[in-house]
Amino acid sequence: MPSQKNLEKNADKAYKKAKEAVEEARKAAKKVDRKARTKAKALGKELEKTSAKTKATTRKRPDALYTPPLPHAITTEVTSDSGSTTEVDLGELTTIQLRAIAKSRRLTGYTRLSKAALVERLRSGEPTR
Repeated sequence: MPSQKNLEKNADKAYKKAKEAVEEARKAAKKVDRKARTKAKALGKELEKTSAKTKATTRKRPDALYTPPLPHAITTEVTSDSGSTTEVDLGELTTIQLRAIAKSRRLTGYTRLSKAALVERLRSGEPTR
């Protein structure tokens, strides 16, 4: 059976080894932490750039999709089913009503047109596209 001194020596050695292992683990954790912080900073910068681009694009989009307002009092003559002709303000009609007029005038491609484009086509009286 080992003596008390040998047991204490072995315990001291084990304690020192454990202490060194803990210190090494702390250093490794610090390194990883530094790397993680560096990566986090890089990702943060990339996120800022991306969000800035998105904001810039978002600001541009409504302008790109902007349709100028319709001119006031664009009128045209519309013949009803009964045969009577009336003057109608195209700007006040709905898109569905404008499409019905385009259909009655046998215009082509009217289903894909916006309200402004429909008004323009009906006003100009283009028969086909």
